[in-house]
Amino acid sequence: MKKNIRIALSFATFSDAQVNGFARLSIGVLKTNPLFPNLPVPIATLTTLQTAFQDALTAAANGGTINTAIKKEARD
Repeated sequence: MKKNIRIALSFATFSDAQVNGFARLSIGVLKTNPLFPNLPVPIATLTTLQTAFQDALTAAANGGTINTAIKKEARD
């Protein structure tokens, strides 16, 4: 049986808030899905990256070029 693998890249056009929500949802779903037991990036690492991005979003909301640069780096 041939498997069809599809990759969604629509998140690339999401706003920062949408990226954060997508990341949180993805982490939650992957944590409880037995079909993905060995992810290439551990859930703990994904959670750490998502938390850093969320913190950077909060800091950037207060303004400042440094905070905005940190947020952009965290999004990448």
